[in-house]
Amino acid sequence: MQGPKDEFIIWSQVDHVDEAHVVKQAIFMKAMDMVSRVRQRAFLSHNMVNLPKDSMFPQDMKLQDEHCNAFVEHILRRRKLQPCLVKAILTTLLKILRAEPNMNDVKVPLHSRCTVVGDTHGHLSDVIYILKKQGPPSSVNLYVWNGDFVDRGPFGVEVFLIVACLKICKPNYVYLNRGNHESAKYNIAYGFSEEVRSKFEGETGVFDLFQSCFNQLPLACRLNKDVLVVHGGLSRNTLTKIGHIRRINRNVEVPNEPHTEEEQIMQDLLWSDPCLDTGVYRNPRGVGCLFGPDITSKFLKTNQLKTIVRSHECIEDGYMTCHNDTVYTVFSASNYCGDAGNSGAFLVFSGGDGKELVWNARPSEIHTYMAPLVRVALLADEKQQQEGEVGKKARSEQLSILKKKLIDYVIRFHEALEYQFTHADIESTGMVSVETWGEVMGSVLHCKLPWNKIRRILVPDSQVADKNVDYQTFLSTYNVHFEDQHGFIDNIINRIKERVLVGCENVKCGFARFDADGDGSISPAEFYHVLHVYCPDLHVSKEQVDQIIRAIDKDGDGFVQFDEFSSAFAGGFGTKISTIVDNVSSSEVIPVEEVASHWESRLKKQLLRMFYRQKSCLVHAFQALDESESGLLSIKEFSMAIKVLLDVERSVKIHDDTVSQLAKDMASYRDDAKINYREFLSKFQVLIKEK
Repeated sequence: MQGPKDEFIIWSQVDHVDEAHVVKQAIFMKAMDMVSRVRQRAFLSHNMVNLPKDSMFPQDMKLQDEHCNAFVEHILRRRKLQPCLVKAILTTLLKILRAEPNMNDVKVPLHSRCTVVGDTHGHLSDVIYILKKQGPPSSVNLYVWNGDFVDRGPFGVEVFLIVACLKICKPNYVYLNRGNHESAKYNIAYGFSEEVRSKFEGETGVFDLFQSCFNQLPLACRLNKDVLVVHGGLSRNTLTKIGHIRRINRNVEVPNEPHTEEEQIMQDLLWSDPCLDTGVYRNPRGVGCLFGPDITSKFLKTNQLKTIVRSHECIEDGYMTCHNDTVYTVFSASNYCGDAGNSGAFLVFSGGDGKELVWNARPSEIHTYMAPLVRVALLADEKQQQEGEVGKKARSEQLSILKKKLIDYVIRFHEALEYQFTHADIESTGMVSVETWGEVMGSVLHCKLPWNKIRRILVPDSQVADKNVDYQTFLSTYNVHFEDQHGFIDNIINRIKERVLVGCENVKCGFARFDADGDGSISPAEFYHVLHVYCPDLHVSKEQVDQIIRAIDKDGDGFVQFDEFSSAFAGGFGTKISTIVDNVSSSEVIPVEEVASHWESRLKKQLLRMFYRQKSCLVHAFQALDESESGLLSIKEFSMAIKVLLDVERSVKIHDDTVSQLAKDMASYRDDAKINYREFLSKFQVLIKEK
């Protein structure tokens, strides 16, 4: 890595991979909803909240500048946010938002200005900096906040509540647009859901209230009928007009898989990005589209507009222009996520002074900055806060944020990486060249990074010899560890071991049953077919069969010979080992413990990676069943959530009895026979095994 610019490019590419994965998870969550048929909580109406007499806000919630200032000061002084106050803010905001159209028409009059703020993503420092720099909203000092208030940053709650207070205080001078992150499934995957839970633990309905507000946020606004401000970009439908935007039913989650033209337009408005080539293209994010300068030109002409202002992309300088300076991108979260190193920015549109300065549909000022960090802590226990900061610093020294993300991808794409490495390793040496390693990493992760430069972050020198990478050791370095007190994973493995040779007198008989064509070897297709014919209750996926085949296929030819088969499953006959190898010399048999342990270990790791990869989806399923938001589920509810995940996740199959037994075992540790699902999920942790 040559310098800050290279580091930013690397970070940006990694971020795009992460976002594409989260999009897939959101689609996965929707599929789980359809399978479970559990009625998701509707974010529709909420009653107004009565505030206590000593509240900093008036009972009627008619806020003034001093109330907003007091609220910001309250946050900066580390004081806890009272749930009743938060609910009062959100219910009041909800009432205001419901009365607004999908697209607000904002008039920027003479002798006034309008500040357009991009993504803030829980960056409290940036919000404080902008408000201090630009001053409070007023009739001559308007604001447009262009979405993505939450997720990733630690202060999403505070950021949105501050902006909400400004809107309540000056509803005609503060405008809020919706971003793609103002959506429940993304909030679960990206962390806002957990942030809300941690800050208001034991208080029900807070997350629901946030989502109610998110669903009612307008999709765009128009400045002086010349400038369209929208979070993502333009629709792939080149005939889209302002009228189409006005007619959308916005009170829904952001569409992942649009089924109507209306849903597609809404998704594109929140997710699309500009590109330099003419036309419309598939967006690497997995949703929205890429739109070229010709699409922008046609949209502006059709709708009598002059400029598009959008956000949605982390820009190194905080802003950029394209399409002949008709499209402005503004991103306001400086040093995004604490490690991107980018500047933040905001745009200022001037209404003119009636003389020399006139309205021209272009920003009169583009302000870039690196916001100074505000000192704020939200934990009540000061000692705990200090210890937490020390712990974070120590962890940061041991493992950079970038490395953590890359390790997460290695685990997430383990099977695909292993497959590609194995195919590239023609001579089965367990090694590939450094160049090949980089090519495989890039193609599997769909991430164009200087892999050869950043290899040292992931691959220790001990795994590199003569410009070759030991990919087997590399993949085995990063694993998922599960504190399994209940034998959950072992139960799955044991069931497979028991059923593979069911009804057979010995391994030779079992091998003949699997070797359907009698050619002396078992193909993955033969193995999978026999398991499903003779053991229909076993529930093993093709991916799991592939894991078993790869583990016991010692010569790497893709097929299982008799000696490999007998070594893997001989243990199923216990002391009858002598009957298993009848007519086969001992020299042809690989030690039973070695091979059996290998495939069992491999299958365990695949199961653990699946649960780790789908943690967000499980959280979604658990929360849908946890109506009281207690973090506890019954045995039946817990089992249902796991089964729903497995019905949609095709790479792993687990018998219902095993899932039910897991639930019973976990419930037995509590007097009330309930299961703490958050504790269950916390047990899946990344384990780095470095020599």
